[in-house]
Amino acid sequence: NFTDNDRMFLVKLTDLDKNDVQEGVHVFDYYDRESLPERLYGGQDHWGYYNGPGSASQLLPLYDINIDGTQSDYDGYFDGVGVNRSPDASYAKIGMLRSIVYPSSMFTTYEYEANLLEDDTETGGLRLAKVTNHDPVTGYKDITRYYYNHINDLNNSSGHQDIRPNFFSYYSYFVNKLSNPNDVCEHFECEWATLESNSLNALYNTSGQHITYEYVTIGKGENFDNGAIEYKYLLSSDAKATHVHGDPIDGLPLNNLSWNNGLVDRIKTYKKDAQQNFVTLRQVDHNYNEDNRLKAVIPGAVIQRTYATDCEENATLTCTSENSQPIYHTFCRAKHTHNYGPNGDC
Repeated sequence: NFTDNDRMFLVKLTDLDKNDVQEGVHVFDYYDRESLPERLYGGQDHWGYYNGPGSASQLLPLYDINIDGTQSDYDGYFDGVGVNRSPDASYAKIGMLRSIVYPSSMFTTYEYEANLLEDDTETGGLRLAKVTNHDPVTGYKDITRYYYNHINDLNNSSGHQDIRPNFFSYYSYFVNKLSNPNDVCEHFECEWATLESNSLNALYNTSGQHITYEYVTIGKGENFDNGAIEYKYLLSSDAKATHVHGDPIDGLPLNNLSWNNGLVDRIKTYKKDAQQNFVTLRQVDHNYNEDNRLKAVIPGAVIQRTYATDCEENATLTCTSENSQPIYHTFCRAKHTHNYGPNGDC
């Protein structure tokens, strides 16, 4: 089924027997799916999730203290430029699966909440908060709740994120010029400030996640009436390139040291005693052996020149409609020779 914005959703699944006779129907419902905008709509947060119609005009990000820290508004270079790219779970939820009705008339409902980091900062996407199985005949509800920390600290989040988005870059480039009659070569510093619509940093690690939870606790029943299972996961991070000399360079690829990020470390099963305290019933620890054959290291380096070594004579150029058009230059990295014909063709 298509919405008015040409977004396709599965709304019904019909089971047929070998004679194409209908045996049952599954019906799917979604959160406000008609409000999900068309593909490539501009209103999106830093991770690409829908964050409302107020930011649809462009993708340049307005300064966000939760992302950029306590510095001024991009050091004053882009005051007031951009739109809100902050995550908003109330909009990100639009189009998410809300319920499934089964052929037996029983149905399951799904509830979501914002992804939260350890400091309770909201980040992109949603996490599952509650799943309820309903029996419309008896009225019975089987409830499973999801918490994203260990069982003794359920009100806080254990979300871990290595890299925050970075859209602003500032750098300088030194040129040498002959600036006086004595032909003395002097250095002049040219400065650039750039605001990008896409993050200069990789937003996802090499395992494909932008957030990892160290703990997930699954509660059976509205208040752990039927016990709980606590999962503890390994946390590891991809490393950035080592800064050897000069200023750091944005946007370099990460290594893949986080191969074990998100693997299960421990599983504990609990029940509640008469005093409503959690009692451990079972604990399973996971141990992993690393395959040293997969530890091959491929070295590499990225170099960005910030000095022009040759002195340039002063020159005056009057801009015209002809010479102010963009000119693109090509250059060769391989060492070889070009032979030109009488008409200047190569």
